[in-house]
Amino acid sequence: GCFGFSSAIEGYFPPRAGKVHFSRFLKWYLGYSPKDCSTNIPLALNFLTKKVKSKNFNKVGLLATGTTIKFKIYNKDFDKLDIELVVPEKQEKVTKVIMNILAGKKLEKDKEELKQIIEELKSNGAEAIVLGCTDIPILLQQGDVDIKVFDTVEVLAESTIKFAVKY
Repeated sequence: GCFGFSSAIEGYFPPRAGKVHFSRFLKWYLGYSPKDCSTNIPLALNFLTKKVKSKNFNKVGLLATGTTIKFKIYNKDFDKLDIELVVPEKQEKVTKVIMNILAGKKLEKDKEELKQIIEELKSNGAEAIVLGCTDIPILLQQGDVDIKVFDTVEVLAESTIKFAVKY
């Protein structure tokens, strides 16, 4: 299946098997033109914050790029639901790990660095961790740590599935 989206989900092509379906999909996909040139990040963030709140977490650690932290991309939605965000004291280390992942480096020392930062966030009261950069799960998953992790890629996929079920 496939979604066509910009600032909103504009189209959905359901998954099915077969050559005829694939042919129809290609025709749909090649003819798809977004109605808008922006992406609705707040819609995805809203789904994430509601999911965190539904698990009764009130204070969560955020692993994201320095830019995301600097511009407080997540803060507004979490503040609305009275969820406190805890950010790393050494944000430059998180950003360095993300840059390594983007460069194709999947280093064990970077994974250990993230685990250390998560321990720091836990000691500062974090009850769960939000992987606020979609590249971090390439290196670190739920099974690597002993605290609940919200993988934004998984949450986005879940929100997409919930949208698709409505059709």
